[in-house]
Amino acid sequence: LIKSLRPVMVVFKKEIVVDRVVEFSCKFLASLFVDDPAEENVEVENGDDTDKRQRRNFEFVSSFIRSLIDISNAKHKAIRLRSCQFLRSFLKSMGDDALIDGELCKEITRAMLKRLRDKVPTVRVQAALALDRLQTPEDGKDCPVINAFVQQLKAETSSDVRKAILGSLSINSHSLSAVLESARDITASVRSLAFIVLSQRISPRALSIEQRETLLSCGLNDTSENVRKIIYNKVIVSWLTSYKGSVYKLLSALDVVLSSDISTAEWTLEVIFDRNPSVETLVENFDVIDADRVVPHEKLDPEWSLYWRCLVQFIRSKGDKFDSLCERILPNANYFSHYLLKQVNNVHPEGPYVNLESQIDEQLNQHFISRQLLKLSTSLDLSTDELGRKRLLETYKEILMDPVRHQSITASVVEALVKVMGNDGSALLELA
Repeated sequence: LIKSLRPVMVVFKKEIVVDRVVEFSCKFLASLFVDDPAEENVEVENGDDTDKRQRRNFEFVSSFIRSLIDISNAKHKAIRLRSCQFLRSFLKSMGDDALIDGELCKEITRAMLKRLRDKVPTVRVQAALALDRLQTPEDGKDCPVINAFVQQLKAETSSDVRKAILGSLSINSHSLSAVLESARDITASVRSLAFIVLSQRISPRALSIEQRETLLSCGLNDTSENVRKIIYNKVIVSWLTSYKGSVYKLLSALDVVLSSDISTAEWTLEVIFDRNPSVETLVENFDVIDADRVVPHEKLDPEWSLYWRCLVQFIRSKGDKFDSLCERILPNANYFSHYLLKQVNNVHPEGPYVNLESQIDEQLNQHFISRQLLKLSTSLDLSTDELGRKRLLETYKEILMDPVRHQSITASVVEALVKVMGNDGSALLELA
């Protein structure tokens, strides 16, 4: 059979006809191949004749595979390429539940690991693809194929080979770091594939908080539009699905309070809002708002405060025609001023606490919530509410009068103050 395929084996250039011959041949061989019948204790319909035929088929296919293994070391690069392609196509043609003789499997693995270091990139690509089904991720660091893939990703100069490895690499605790690192690859197409792999094969629960935030930050800030689209359309969607569509749980998974860059969570929310069918649906689904058009203090936590603020800002960014929707989730300035002051005065809540760590965690949460409400206050409609505007400015002043107690949010107060006053220098002098 090898001799009859010689015209195919010496073609190095990609040819559709050659690929079809390889695919057809391997499907035929896979249909003949069964696990060694001598090791099977199964009944056959036609007795010894069928058993002998299966045995001959097994020996024929095994002999052909070993011939491919032998010529995979040929000096001719085309022969090395096609032998790897044949092995890859044969393994792919085998059913999902197919078993291969253990010794034959080891021989294929050794041959393809050797070709994974071939000097020709296209040969390395086919070797990587052939090794796909020869991994044992349950073995962890003891899997030779996964080890080779991880090492090759670090040193590989060809982006095509890196993509072939990424597409084939089984994910376990040992290989996960290599996939994460590929999300920062210098080639955009490799980064794109890395994010696709992450979205399809890895649950966000398998990642640390820092890893989740870093991945989203890298993807959302990527210079490639294709990479950003994958983040929008695949990664965030996949992660939301993992949390059963709960944006709240996704924000909790990002730990917005201790986040090194809150803009990552903000952009993630913006992507989620943009994917929603309508702005009105977003408002209707925001069901933690009470009759006073605020989130009750007992339900107000870092995740809801951030969501509330980002949702209002998102609606405001859509133009004046959506102002009526904002009024459904924002009170008037006078009511909000009292609401804000109550929250700010709770930045040092009284216990009891289990330990000092829980006390610090709670204080950080309250500081974060207060900063979100201060930013939210700048989205209030003050255009026709001079009394509300005055009350809000007085609230800012009251907070600033106690700089020791409110030191952690002073910068946020000043920022909100400047935005609300705009160019009103007289108001600034009055507050001073």
